[in-house]
Amino acid sequence: MAKIVIAGGTGMIGQRIEKLLLAKNHEVFILTRSPKKANHIAWDLENKTIDTLKIEGTNYLINLCGENIGSKRWTKKRKVELHDSRIGTNTFLYEKFKGLKSLNQFLSASGINCYPLDSIDTPQLEKDAYGSDYLSQLVRAWEESADLFSDDALVAKIRISMVLDKEDGALQKLLPLAKWGVLSPMGNGKQWMNWVHIEDVSSAYVFAIENNLDGAFNLTGQPEKNTDFTKALLKSQGRRLIFPKIPSFVLKMILGEQATIVLDGVKGDNSKLKNLGFTYKFETIESAFTDLFG
Repeated sequence: MAKIVIAGGTGMIGQRIEKLLLAKNHEVFILTRSPKKANHIAWDLENKTIDTLKIEGTNYLINLCGENIGSKRWTKKRKVELHDSRIGTNTFLYEKFKGLKSLNQFLSASGINCYPLDSIDTPQLEKDAYGSDYLSQLVRAWEESADLFSDDALVAKIRISMVLDKEDGALQKLLPLAKWGVLSPMGNGKQWMNWVHIEDVSSAYVFAIENNLDGAFNLTGQPEKNTDFTKALLKSQGRRLIFPKIPSFVLKMILGEQATIVLDGVKGDNSKLKNLGFTYKFETIESAFTDLFG
């Protein structure tokens, strides 16, 4: 049994990870600004405070914090928020946990959108270079801040794809359109989309702990072209593709720089985790949608 502390543990992913870890008889504690349960630990990022007594003896530290990339336009203020919620949080946690001799591993969330956008159809491996665009450089700084822990503990950087969960995340926006049959491909529809089922996300974190993983790891099912992903989601709702693609210039007018999220995509390679023994429960988009929607 290990003592595991999760920052960002009250969110969609954190709750799933906590449930799996508790089922394996680990002690799980959640960092929160409003402690309400016995396993809650008080912290306040804004004021840089944490209950130091309750983090003593931590064996594994997971940080899932990070403002939603797609929820707001990328103004200068928003970019600061995206940066501080990732790099700032990792740095703060390092300052508070670096003296703990009990710490075996730090697990940081990261993003698979970190590779060059001109890679087109080439599968991207973890050893490949970062891209030069905004998101790639944000992920680079995010992972570099996680590596602060590397002198004292293993560091696993989980490059998460778009998480599929019918109760939360990206599908909340796409599902109503698919149900009404008005969902369309974006841009030319040929850009790759990396996605992962929520169950595989939580399982991957537990796998990383149990196997003492160190380094960066792509976490994605089999990538799909935007058009194929759209068709599969429509099919899961008993619909078919009937509307034309949404032109790139329209999305750029609406979203500005943020349009890169939906218009640019790289093909993530998931073989590293699989070669280490991780098994995706839902590796194809068909199996994921069948599980989520029946």
